[in-house]
Amino acid sequence: MTLHCHAVAALTQPVQPCKEAPMSTLKFCTYDFAGKPRDHYLVDEIDVPKPNFEPSVAHHIVIVDRSGSMWSVMEETRAMVEKVMVAEEFATSGLLLTLISYSSHGDCTLHFARTAVADVLAAESAHLKAIRGIRATCLTSVSGALTEALNHVAPTETTCVSIHTDGYFNDRSPGAEAKAVDAWVKKVQKDHPNVYANTIAYGSYSDFKMLDRISSGLSGKTVVAKNVRQVYDALHDTSALLAGRVMPSIKVVGEKDAFLAFHNLTQRRVNASATDFAVKGVGADDATRLYRFRKVAPTTWKKRKATPVDGKLLGDLIPVYVLVRSLLAAGRLNDAKFALVGTLDSSLLARHYKALTAEALADFAVDVEARIAGDFGDYVALPTPGLGFSGPSVLELCQLLSSHLDAFTLDLDAFLAGYARRGVARVEGKWVDATFVPADTSLVAQGLSDGVTVTAFDFNNSSAAINMQVCRRAHLWRGGAKVERVAGKALTLTEVRSYSLVGDGEVNAATLPIRISHKKLHAALIAASVIPDEPFDHTRVYAIPLSEMAAGPLDGDFEFPTDALFDELARLTVRRGLYAAMLGTGGAKADEWTPEQLAELKDHNLTAALNYSPPTTNPYRELNDAVSAGEIDTRTAYSVTLGDRRMVSLKALYSANEYLIRRWTVTVPGAEADEKDKTGALKKPKLRDLLRDGATFAPKVLSAKTTLTDIDSLMFPIVDEFLMTGRYRDDLSDALIEAENAIEDIYAKRIRPLAFFVGSTGLVPENWTVEVLDAEALEARFPGIDIEKKQREGTFLVHGTTVIGVFPETAYYSTAKGVEAARALEAAS
Repeated sequence: MTLHCHAVAALTQPVQPCKEAPMSTLKFCTYDFAGKPRDHYLVDEIDVPKPNFEPSVAHHIVIVDRSGSMWSVMEETRAMVEKVMVAEEFATSGLLLTLISYSSHGDCTLHFARTAVADVLAAESAHLKAIRGIRATCLTSVSGALTEALNHVAPTETTCVSIHTDGYFNDRSPGAEAKAVDAWVKKVQKDHPNVYANTIAYGSYSDFKMLDRISSGLSGKTVVAKNVRQVYDALHDTSALLAGRVMPSIKVVGEKDAFLAFHNLTQRRVNASATDFAVKGVGADDATRLYRFRKVAPTTWKKRKATPVDGKLLGDLIPVYVLVRSLLAAGRLNDAKFALVGTLDSSLLARHYKALTAEALADFAVDVEARIAGDFGDYVALPTPGLGFSGPSVLELCQLLSSHLDAFTLDLDAFLAGYARRGVARVEGKWVDATFVPADTSLVAQGLSDGVTVTAFDFNNSSAAINMQVCRRAHLWRGGAKVERVAGKALTLTEVRSYSLVGDGEVNAATLPIRISHKKLHAALIAASVIPDEPFDHTRVYAIPLSEMAAGPLDGDFEFPTDALFDELARLTVRRGLYAAMLGTGGAKADEWTPEQLAELKDHNLTAALNYSPPTTNPYRELNDAVSAGEIDTRTAYSVTLGDRRMVSLKALYSANEYLIRRWTVTVPGAEADEKDKTGALKKPKLRDLLRDGATFAPKVLSAKTTLTDIDSLMFPIVDEFLMTGRYRDDLSDALIEAENAIEDIYAKRIRPLAFFVGSTGLVPENWTVEVLDAEALEARFPGIDIEKKQREGTFLVHGTTVIGVFPETAYYSTAKGVEAARALEAAS
């Protein structure tokens, strides 16, 4: 990702070579994404006294993931574990080894316990056979293995528990596993002061947040290993440290109004807390530092004669990165990102300012740890704090333009020159027996491309996405000839294209080049600081610099939606559905054509409404093959939903016609036999059937299998009133417009900006007083709440009975190679 914050020249200010931070006080600020100062810190480096070295027996407990997802690397993993266990340099050290593997809940195997390295090393020992016999099985549940590990801990030994996984702890459920793991960490902290834990995230898709919580709570570190070699290195280094013996734990005494961070330079790990904590697993010769961070008032910060951290002396930045990593481990993601802004690190900020998923946070942690270790190879300082965006957001711009669609046209060629395609490319045609068969018609746009009409900006109300729809007159071609008439109808067709201005929080176009035809829009754009304050000129093309604008709001000061707001939105949504169902979809209907005409339309890839609709398909047969070939890749998108005690999102509501079928019967005299059930009622009635001659309706007698829910309690009174009052017979056009406008007003003012804030920054508003729950805890709070399967891995923010859900989702897209493959397929056909 490229951070379009400032001109490249401004990012290349020289910096001095990295040098160690002085033993005097530094001071620095954290900033929000808009560059506003947030917290002011003073930091002191404190000498760390080294305890007396006391040789002791050391114990390494290795806990290996053998869940089903490990099958492809299980052979390498077994070989890696064996290599670590039989390393000759440990043979005479007296180091004890324990090996445990785990899969589903209750599926935990102790392979051997408290065994000297020399015994494991013996040729063809039972211990080696146990390692070689590990097989991948089912799901992932580490809690049983953790419990087993404590059965083999002695009170006088220094013990390291190394845990590694390639996925999420999810069995019996993610919530149950999280609770069990947290309880285990607390037990170790209380009862086993000689135990510390290192965790190994086997690839970026591991449950980094949980692994980091374990290691930070037990004075260890989390290693993100992208391959088996890195897993081996992590386990080997731990065994080597233990084989050489370790020091007793170092107790760090917390200080009032201070945050202390212990930095082990040798082991490249950070442990921190605002209270007392113990640091374990420190080698006798390890280089260590202890930083004290104190948050002070801005006036105090200005007066303090301390060295400001400004990005010119890279060594001075290391304590700030230590704070970033500490906050990340503590789960204070917003604060970690704001501290990163304080480093002025354009490279890391560009890569990680949106990080929210476990995968993204793992990559974030790896890069921060590299900076702490002194790797500043790609560091380029921002000239000023913040992301550097100016003016309104792309969201605000598009909302403004959507009110003036008749006042401007688009220079499409200029727009496409700076546009990055998003999503998976599709081609017109279909696959038949592994052969691509192209569509035998094509729609060719007519007219100039520098005066294209924009017909709509489609805003996503749950994720940071905006699609711009454009239309041009077009002609239908077939077999090299223009088609003038189909089914006896002279063709007047329109090519409709949609371009993703914003997708998954990313701005996908460098500029929006438009010609303005109305003074009112010209004045509005000047007032919004979008175009220069110059006289109106209808011939000029204004290239609005989207790349210099944030996708959505950067200020997270949102008011938490109220219970009343959701109730009103739910009622409006139900009513809108009723009005739309009664009015129908509009446009030409199939019954306005003869069967012969419909067949001719279909043969030309035209619908009954004369819309061009050719068959389309992906330019590949198998998704996995396309991913392996580098033609398809994935990214993480975020969605935000508004719900309450009854449902996580409004998608849980039935459609108007679905609810009619659920709770009412409809009878129509003279209905065709195949329309009716054995009682004479329509099998699948629609609301418009109530307008048929003699139609009657009645509440359905519910069977014992029908379970009424809170959603029924919401919908039934609204639909019942609509039917009983005869409202369905009215002209509902104005009522539909009124409902849609009211719904749009709520989304535009209260919900959409929040979705864009989360989706484009990876932050969650921090001014809310809310409970943060997982799906299991949410169900315990609100029994019977409707949660979709794909929403169960979300995070839920709860205040009163209002629920906001934040969900990471995997989005596929065509790479440049994939786009070329699509073009080549079309060209070859």
